[in-house]
Amino acid sequence: MHAPALAAPVPSSYALSDGVTSATFAIDATVGPRLVSIGDAREPAAHGFASDVGLWSVRLWNGNDIDISAAQAQCATRTISQSGSGAAALLTLSWGDCASSKLDSTDRFDVTIKAKLGADHALAMTIDVTTRIPNKVLRAVEFPRLSINSRGAVKDQVLSYPQVGGWLLKAPLNNPILKAAGGAAMSMPGTLSMQWFSYYDASKTDAAVLFFGTRDDRGRLKEVIFDQPTATTLPMRLRHVMAVPLAAPLDNDYSAPFPFVLRVLRGGWLEAADFYRSWATTQPWTQQGPMRSNTSFSSIIRDARVFAANTLECQGKVCDSAGFNSWLTDIDEQRKRYGVKAIPQLQYKWHHGPELGESGDWLPVHAPVISNGPGLAAAGHAWAPYFYNLSFNYKLPTFTSSDVPGHVGQSVLPHVVKNIDQTPVVGGGSGVEPTAVLCPHTSFMRDYSVYIAKKLQSQAGAQGIYLDVFNATPPQRCYDPSHGHPLGGGDTYMQGLIATARHLRKELRKSEPQFFVYSEGLNEMLLGEIELGYTHLTAPSAPAASWRPHIDLVPLFETVYGDYMMITSLLYQLKAPAFKAIPAQTAMSIRASYAGQLDQGAMPPTGAFVGPTALSSVINNNAPWLDLWALAVSTVDVIKQPVVADYFVFGRRRRNLHHDAPTVETTASSNDLRRQVVVSTWRSDTRPGVGLLLINWTAATDTYATAGATGGNRTVSLTLSATQLGLAPGDYDLIDETAQGAKTLRRITLGSAPLIEPIKVPALSARFVRIVPAAASGDGGAGGSDAGDGGAGASDGGSDGSDDVGGGPDAGAGADGAAIDGSSSSSDSRAGADASASADAGSGGNASGGCALGGPDATSRPTTLWLLLLLGLLACSRRRA
Repeated sequence: MHAPALAAPVPSSYALSDGVTSATFAIDATVGPRLVSIGDAREPAAHGFASDVGLWSVRLWNGNDIDISAAQAQCATRTISQSGSGAAALLTLSWGDCASSKLDSTDRFDVTIKAKLGADHALAMTIDVTTRIPNKVLRAVEFPRLSINSRGAVKDQVLSYPQVGGWLLKAPLNNPILKAAGGAAMSMPGTLSMQWFSYYDASKTDAAVLFFGTRDDRGRLKEVIFDQPTATTLPMRLRHVMAVPLAAPLDNDYSAPFPFVLRVLRGGWLEAADFYRSWATTQPWTQQGPMRSNTSFSSIIRDARVFAANTLECQGKVCDSAGFNSWLTDIDEQRKRYGVKAIPQLQYKWHHGPELGESGDWLPVHAPVISNGPGLAAAGHAWAPYFYNLSFNYKLPTFTSSDVPGHVGQSVLPHVVKNIDQTPVVGGGSGVEPTAVLCPHTSFMRDYSVYIAKKLQSQAGAQGIYLDVFNATPPQRCYDPSHGHPLGGGDTYMQGLIATARHLRKELRKSEPQFFVYSEGLNEMLLGEIELGYTHLTAPSAPAASWRPHIDLVPLFETVYGDYMMITSLLYQLKAPAFKAIPAQTAMSIRASYAGQLDQGAMPPTGAFVGPTALSSVINNNAPWLDLWALAVSTVDVIKQPVVADYFVFGRRRRNLHHDAPTVETTASSNDLRRQVVVSTWRSDTRPGVGLLLINWTAATDTYATAGATGGNRTVSLTLSATQLGLAPGDYDLIDETAQGAKTLRRITLGSAPLIEPIKVPALSARFVRIVPAAASGDGGAGGSDAGDGGAGASDGGSDGSDDVGGGPDAGAGADGAAIDGSSSSSDSRAGADASASADAGSGGNASGGCALGGPDATSRPTTLWLLLLLGLLACSRRRA
């Protein structure tokens, strides 16, 4: 007799590996199949996940929500199976014939998760839920549910979080923002501008970064939930909110139309952003291309270098509508100060009703706006009126009897978002009056938006429209079956917003070919439809004062999409009422905020209360105002240079550099810590090397809460390396770009070892210094990007998004013996410390053994410029020989 065959042993774990990414799964006795760890070739289990959390939960509804997690379900089978092998392997995680004490005895459902590695080495997972529950609706699915194990010391950990432009949550396991949230959901798309996160130990020079997020190409309603961290884990959940039936049979299923992805990268948040961009630039919202080559991108926005936000002079609630008679005078004075051709602007208070208070009752346009708006447009200053189109005041006569073409005499009620009980969703507006939220799937929001915009275009010369909140609104769930869209979740709301913006631009461009759409917030799904994003929520002062010590603002959005959308901010201080002088301490904090916004990638903001005394009689006679003007004018002088614009305007934000400018607290009570000089790094797709924007927002007269701190002229010592800058090792020239032209300052050699370079930045000024390969420095930078990005494995260089303190000599005591000299030595000139004057070439031997090259003067012809550089290089090579 033959012995009976033994059953094959059940594996204790299952692995996916393609030589770059490794992911391990196992079956847990309590939760069933789970993700154990993910890593890379260096550390196959770099990031682990706690075993006490099941990968999924389901939410059913029969008048009340019924939540069932993987640990709570009684499933007949819980298995893992594998098909294929190696990089082509597919794991199928199954929970079959599941029941629950929360359900009827005959109710059953199945859950299947599929996991595989993609061509970009990311672990991609999807979920399917099949129900046999005839009297309940599957309303939401949470997948994945992950409890990320702590890695490194808690104080060194960071979580990148795409809140508007980008937050970095410091020490997330102890961060009061996450602890206070207690499971609060953040909408994606909506409050979250993108769909990715990263978590890592920032104390490591080459950290193992856990990248995670979704790849949803339609903007389906999702909620990201970070539960209260434990001492050792960071729990997160992704809630899918799907469309649901409201009539029998209620039984419904869900198959996730997009994957959740994870990967371990090396570096920091910048590497995570670059990895996300590699996917994002293949999606529908980027298919028109970057704004420089996008033929549908409004030239009004693309060509502007300053953006304004204006309203009327007001004292309390009393506004002088006649102040619009000074509108052109005020904005033209600013244009002359900045030396630009035009200033596109957002304009408040053009309508007859209380601002924000009566959404829906905008017309007629103020008579002074009709009198002055066309002249403003004729002078080149395109303006966009404020408009809130997401809701309608349901107490207005026009709610009951609309005046919108195509809907005249009809009620707006059929077009509003309905709750599951068919009552209107109310209270969604920005104003103080009762509002009903409009459903963008219906035609009314599109027609209403076009109606208001056309009135302003034809009567007052508006060349754009500003849609308040539109770019950052959480999707609403609409359950009105008469609208013809899937009910509750899915992509209905987001696709409706896209259609509204697209229709608005299409219709208004019939009479104004460069008509632009401008909106508050940032939302990747609306790229290609909205040219200008308004990011005051990303300003350094935007988070609550108590939160600021726990957040670093980092340019996550600008790093991914900086070349696809123009971004600006709001400078409230330049809207100071004419009857108020600005205190010196406030002005100092404002200047710091201004510099911080540009550090994040925002274009220079300006603006004023339009009126007969808004600028000339107040700003010109108020010393703190003049300090701000000096800083702003110097910054614009730099940014408007074509070469600089190729980096700062049309390029992308890159890695933060170490430098030694001190951090100060600008006010005693706000936790408002700022670097006295901010330094941001920029890369261009059309020019070589990198560019550094340096802004010294301080004046010699500034006083701080930080003891012993002083403002004024400052020399910062930058820590440079090829790895940190994402450049190939070799010789590079430092070129100062000024209003008078480019000037080569000195030559340096970049390798893997840090090089300390001092740069002088006068008070209240900005400078832009390019670091370009020596062979390309004389061509004006037209030769394309340099060889060897080098950035993929580079360290982030610190835990936060600020310009980290680097070691090395202070204040010009670097190896060269002389700072890269700034243009002006005046410490606090009320007329403006002009950073655009010629810079000193510097002297002394370079630490790398190079030669300091004096730059040709701004009047040199191109042939002369080439000759001078060639002679300089020959002399340099002979000296080395």
